[in-house]
Amino acid sequence: MPDVVFSAEVGINPPSGVTIPGTSMTGGTMVTVLDGATGRTVWSKYFTYASQVRIIDGALLVADSPKYNSSAPAATTVKLSSFRFSYEDGRLAESSTWTYDTGVRGAAGWGALQDIGGGRAAVTWNLRKTATNASRGHTVVLDMNDGAVQWQTESSLYARQLRVDGGRGQLVAVEQSDYTDGVRYELAAYDLADGRRTTLDTRVNVLPTALAVGDLSGDADAEYAVSESSLTDSMFVNASTVRVLDGDAPETALWQHTTKRDASNGHDGPSTWHLDVVGRKLVAAASDDTRFATAANVSRYGSLTVFSGKGKVRWQTKGATTSPMFQDVFSDRDGRHIRVVDGDQNVRTYAFDDGGQERLTPLQGDMAYGASLDIDGDKKDDFVEGGTSHGIWAYSGTSLLDGKPKKLWQTTLPGSVHGIETADVTGNKTPEIVVATDDAVVVLDSRTGAILNTISGGGQFVRSVTLADVDGDKKSEILVPTDELRVYKGNGKALWTYAAPADAGDVQFSDPSTGDGKVYVQYTSKGSFDVAAPAMRAVQLDAKTGALGWAEAPKAPAAALDGKVRGGLLDNAVYASPVIPYADGHAVVYTWVVWSPSGLSGADAFSPHNVTEIRDGRTGEVLHSAITGGLWTHSNYFDGDGVLLGSGTAAIYSFGADGDADNRVFMTPPTANASWITAPNGDKVIITGGSGGVYLWDPAVVTGDQQYPDYLGKSASAGGARNYVTGDFDGDGSEEVVMLNFDERGVNQAAELIGGGYYVPNDSTHYTITLKLS
Repeated sequence: MPDVVFSAEVGINPPSGVTIPGTSMTGGTMVTVLDGATGRTVWSKYFTYASQVRIIDGALLVADSPKYNSSAPAATTVKLSSFRFSYEDGRLAESSTWTYDTGVRGAAGWGALQDIGGGRAAVTWNLRKTATNASRGHTVVLDMNDGAVQWQTESSLYARQLRVDGGRGQLVAVEQSDYTDGVRYELAAYDLADGRRTTLDTRVNVLPTALAVGDLSGDADAEYAVSESSLTDSMFVNASTVRVLDGDAPETALWQHTTKRDASNGHDGPSTWHLDVVGRKLVAAASDDTRFATAANVSRYGSLTVFSGKGKVRWQTKGATTSPMFQDVFSDRDGRHIRVVDGDQNVRTYAFDDGGQERLTPLQGDMAYGASLDIDGDKKDDFVEGGTSHGIWAYSGTSLLDGKPKKLWQTTLPGSVHGIETADVTGNKTPEIVVATDDAVVVLDSRTGAILNTISGGGQFVRSVTLADVDGDKKSEILVPTDELRVYKGNGKALWTYAAPADAGDVQFSDPSTGDGKVYVQYTSKGSFDVAAPAMRAVQLDAKTGALGWAEAPKAPAAALDGKVRGGLLDNAVYASPVIPYADGHAVVYTWVVWSPSGLSGADAFSPHNVTEIRDGRTGEVLHSAITGGLWTHSNYFDGDGVLLGSGTAAIYSFGADGDADNRVFMTPPTANASWITAPNGDKVIITGGSGGVYLWDPAVVTGDQQYPDYLGKSASAGGARNYVTGDFDGDGSEEVVMLNFDERGVNQAAELIGGGYYVPNDSTHYTITLKLS
């Protein structure tokens, strides 16, 4: 079983400021070897910046480039280290090592590591052009036994990639000029015996991106495939071309294939980043700029193309179904396949011959959503989670507290997860798990993870799902807000649908809320921020039939620019509760957007703000409204002690029975979602999630006068944290917390539906972390 080697940054981005044990650095890279059979770590070592790792002739090569690490000691040089190992007691021990030291500090780094056979490695390193030295590329062949240099050759160009042409006895390289010397690259050959360099072809005004060498024509000798990207005068990529060259006359292109950028794309178009020659076919991995300006494709789409040896496209898959950077061609007893990791963290396997998808394996990457419920029947909460990939996992709750997560089941879904809810939707007295997954809603058996029903989203983005018993049959129904509000039974049968009037045009519905036998929801024009007169209504519907009770337009506050409401929020925008201190317990809150004075640069500076609008749920009458935080700062509403509470970025708002009782308390660190949690002493306290962890608060502070109050407790800092789930995993009556990540794409796509965007990428290490309160 092959083992796995990888290099990972530690404490560099974001910087940790903590010194790595055994070093003087506050950041670096850790090279780790995992046992391929078990996944256990069998060896690891810190390096200043291990930019590349490669196994050649049974030895591990680590290319260390300290210039990428600002905390590297000043005297550290660019080195290549070789390690051979012995295996004993479940660990690897270094049995022999050597180092090739360039002796160069500063602006230098590694280009390529290539196995050339015969116990030799070809490596390249480059010295960047500066005011005191010219640009230099170095190609070196080393003996893998002791690191002895067999030959080395210099060039004025930077060496980017190396491949072996064994039939002609030469190394083939793409080498690029420094940007100050113009946009140019050369295809070069190095004699394997002595390193003599020959220029095979020169290309100008294009950048090389990938190289492959192999037999595409069926002749004895190999062809050379090179991908290159051309640039506009503004230095954006406008086209990518794959060129296949005659190995005997490399200045001659046998065929080429060009992909131009999307006509609406004024920035970088696609580039081809990886090429393989296998079975007289050329396999290419490229980026894809389809819908480049949308939330669905923030560097997410790719293109996987298999060409015949003569340049005909045999098959292709594009979009979210492949990787924009890499592919792995492999063979097993069932034939030849291509494996990729797509932008949603799924491993997809395609048949090499026809491109049919054979397998999809979701990886446990970013987990943004979860729910707690008893799955294994032990009367204690267990935990389910999902996120970027097309998977959902269930774990024993007690095992999470033990620090040894026990997986109960996992299931593959039709899309990424954007919401997880639990309730009995089938009437079997056991809660099901209902998941919003890109373009469908999936109902799962909570005991086994089996898919019971899949409800199509009809081509709409399914960003959330709500469960509520709307018809009084003691079973929850499934409410799906997209371009209409659709309600389904647990078996997937449609119960009713409410659509906005035809003259409203294309609209989007918010998350609904229920109470008093009614369903409350709001809708707004799709892309409403860009629409001169968007259609918007706060709506009350009969829960059993979907019949319209009332529909009212939002009322603009006096401070709104031009007296207009510009749109309505979608996520957690509507909330009905008898605790809201209006309308004798029949109030419901809606959330809109206006442009109002920012308070930063005088009354003339307007920016988008949220408006909390409280209505009488029986009549639709507006009872109170207030401008709250800026756009995208709203997180959720929840019940307080006789007040309505609203959580947003860096603040919690409270709305009392009188408008004069409205209150805003700023919190630090910035908050996001908020709710109640039961502490070990039985008290209910407020928990907030945000970038960096979760925090506990005395309920009195949210209606108090003190700004930036002290918290009761906090988790250890976790930069990738944002969402959270609570549950009683050990059955002791108090609740525990699982910290989760953030749905970067899903939230951005939801914001885009109303004409905005909310993309907040996070470079911290992402975990699922279980916390016990004390």
